[in-house]
Amino acid sequence: MRRFLAEAQADGLRCIAIVTGKGSSLEGGVLRRELPHWLNAPELRGLLLGAAHPHQANPGAVHLLLRRAASHRGPSRA
Repeated sequence: MRRFLAEAQADGLRCIAIVTGKGSSLEGGVLRRELPHWLNAPELRGLLLGAAHPHQANPGAVHLLLRRAASHRGPSRA
């Protein structure tokens, strides 16, 4: 997860979808259950601006908004 998010940010991507699937148990599968814990890890928190949790129309995916990579930022505003 860490490498995927870092590479996506380095490629200039801002919005990505993590497909977890719905899982077969009541609380969902392993990916769906563990994703919030992974995203809250200190080394990943700095990459993320926010998460849109599963929507009724697509309950097997979480959309993430990534911060811009330092190399993709425009001129600073003073």
